Amino acid sequence: MPLISQKITYAVPDEYLAQTNELGLTGEYTYNGPDKVYVIINPETNKIANHLGFLPYQDEWSEEENEAFAEQFSGLSFGYAPISFDKDPVLLAAVLGGSYDPPADSVPQKTYTLEGETTPFYSRPESTFPSHTIEAWEVEWDGSEWKKPYPWKKPHIDKEEFLSALDRVIKQEKEVDSSSFTSTQKTKWNTYLTELENVPVKFADYLDTPWMIPFPINPMWSDNWSAANGNFFGIDNKAGEQKIEKPVGPVEYVDGKPYRDGVELSEVEVAETAEEVPAEEVPAEE
Repeated sequence: MPLISQKITYAVPDEYLAQTNELGLTGEYTYNGPDKVYVIINPETNKIANHLGFLPYQDEWSEEENEAFAEQFSGLSFGYAPISFDKDPVLLAAVLGGSYDPPADSVPQKTYTLEGETTPFYSRPESTFPSHTIEAWEVEWDGSEWKKPYPWKKPHIDKEEFLSALDRVIKQEKEVDSSSFTSTQKTKWNTYLTELENVPVKFADYLDTPWMIPFPINPMWSDNWSAANGNFFGIDNKAGEQKIEKPVGPVEYVDGKPYRDGVELSEVEVAETAEEVPAEEVPAEE
């Protein structure tokens, strides 16, 4: 199976996952992979059965031997068809993208930043890869060649689906029992909930391209609210399951420094738990 490395130029949509090319934009991609493969065809649709993968063309075999192997692999219920770099380089690159695409962040990026901010909230390859440009699994085989033009890659989520998912997340997060959070954690948690609810307003100009919109980061995970710092949290699912309570150990002073469960506390944490500390445990000032 010889591997080739060649640059290809191809039409790309007016914007990522758009369905038009009115601007006449093109992209460039360096294809690295086999020069020919066989794919399995669903006879009912004449489209690629993508779940069955592909078979590289074996140069050491004759054409008849390659076709015989492809026919045997496809079985009685499916057909097979070739895709070659000479005839269909973009389709070949799209079908093999999962195996041969470079890391997306290793190529020049197009970034998107909200007005008044400096950090991009979304980025993608400036030239979208063929696997993210055409819908390879919707291309039809007519028995002798692949039909063109290829269909554009379709969005994987729309505005309504995005807003519905956001609503579910907000509802789920509002059910979290924050009674065991420290005051600092409560502040962060409330800020997080506000940011979640503000997503449709903050990203109003991008609701028609919802795959670009990031959700706020849950502070439980970003700040590691775990046993490592003595902060446990519980979610009351109102279904009778046991609620996880936050274990609270006593504050102890070693060489004048406050500790809880073997972990040194910051000044903020000491202030937050002052009412829990027996007066006799606080060392007198010298």
